[in-house]
Amino acid sequence: MKIKSLIFVSLFVLIIFPAYGQDLRIHKEDSVMTNEEVAIFEKIKKAYPSFNYSKEIVRIFRVDEKSKNKKLILVEINFGEKITQYYDMFYEPDSRIIRFKYGTGSSYRGEGAIIAGEKIIINSSKGCSQSACEVLVTAGKKIIIEQIVE
Repeated sequence: MKIKSLIFVSLFVLIIFPAYGQDLRIHKEDSVMTNEEVAIFEKIKKAYPSFNYSKEIVRIFRVDEKSKNKKLILVEINFGEKITQYYDMFYEPDSRIIRFKYGTGSSYRGEGAIIAGEKIIINSSKGCSQSACEVLVTAGKKIIIEQIVE
């Protein structure tokens, strides 16, 4: 019984309490990348030539209903019908982290994150085929971790 109570209290503190008394909602706006965002993505493309992106985006804001202030929390990169596989990409402007997932059906899929630092770009990804997965972490052109798991 103590565990159930502890779980409930933890959920209340983590989920319900922070939002209590706040009138927050999510707002989305279709847009295009700013010049600063394009510069960041081009820097990544220079380090990783196979990196692709679209300048068509959806900006996702957290809006305080009382004050009407909105804070950009996420940018969704919109690939539309340009590629044949599924590809999800989100950019977190405050941290300059890009998270992505991709797949070509059941034959190959993967996910990862790119951290676009001022001086270096770190790319971590995991890609899986039907027989094995590869984990790869690079900093610029230097391989930090490369592991095949069958």
